[in-house]
Amino acid sequence: MSALDWLGLLIFGLLCLLFGGRRVLGYYCSAYYRATRVPYWTLRSDKGKAGEYEVYRKLRALRGYKKFLLNCYLPRTDGATTEIDVILLHSSGIHVFESKNYKGFIYGSGLRTEWSQTLFRGQNKVKNSFLNPMLQNELHIRCLKQFLWKYPQMRYFSYIVFEDQCTLNSITLVNTAHQVLKRRELLRAVRKNAKKSSTKLDRETIDALYAQLYPLTQVSEKEKQQHIEHIEQRKNVRVFQPRVQRKRCPECGGELVLRTASRGKYRGESFYGCSNYPRCRYIQSVERKA
Repeated sequence: MSALDWLGLLIFGLLCLLFGGRRVLGYYCSAYYRATRVPYWTLRSDKGKAGEYEVYRKLRALRGYKKFLLNCYLPRTDGATTEIDVILLHSSGIHVFESKNYKGFIYGSGLRTEWSQTLFRGQNKVKNSFLNPMLQNELHIRCLKQFLWKYPQMRYFSYIVFEDQCTLNSITLVNTAHQVLKRRELLRAVRKNAKKSSTKLDRETIDALYAQLYPLTQVSEKEKQQHIEHIEQRKNVRVFQPRVQRKRCPECGGELVLRTASRGKYRGESFYGCSNYPRCRYIQSVERKA
């Protein structure tokens, strides 16, 4: 290399240090890096890891004694494992986060097995499906409760966290056990739950929980690969299962649900109503074709 090339390389390095050095240094000093050992440049190229790190960053500002667990592989009753993206052990209880670093328009319901993501690329519309994250976190918390059976009164909180650039459309919750939100809303939601929680864990209990769960974050590459293979097997089973044709609302695209009128002159009669009620009030008689 010529002297000019070396000079250009030096200037480039100084610019990187000036404009990106603090961020890189902050990452390598973080608890996330100490726990995962994921290099910064790998983080930049891995959308899933980047989402988990952003969840961790948002939660650092939460007051009170706390500890984080990243990528925790919990045993399931069928002998497989389930992976939790982020666990926050806090004086208010155990907060469990399923990170979905997705853009575009997100559609989903607590009753459906799969949710969908719609992306617009120029004139083209691309639609992808993914497993219902509420069902995922229900499994995560169920496995946590089984593993931490010595703490039957423990309070658990469930969060499904999407990236800020997405649009959450027609997300229908069947209960209040889960919160579906964007990352910018996360800290406020956790603070609100922590304030309302009647659970008050002391440092000793949080440290004991951390010591019990931490080994599950230190699994071997072989165990991680087995986990991935098991997920792929379950996906293949779902692909070959016959799908039930669902009725769709012609006005908003929501799912039409069979209901029974409880009052009025049509009391006792069945009809199809939109799952997005009361935002959408479309109804259809059972006799008509959907």
